[in-house]
Amino acid sequence: MRTWLGASLVMIAVWTVTGLVTGGLGYPWFIWPVSVWGALEVLSWAGDRHRERS
Repeated sequence: MRTWLGASLVMIAVWTVTGLVTGGLGYPWFIWPVSVWGALEVLSWAGDRHRERS
């Protein structure tokens, strides 16, 4: 979870800085890796909780 959060913050920072330097934020490309990775984290967490209950 910490790795995902850290990587997400880095990607958002890169998008923000490059947008400010070039004069426009443009398409928020970070949404795709952040959301897919986040969804996989949630599925992993849910699977772990399911195994604990069994």
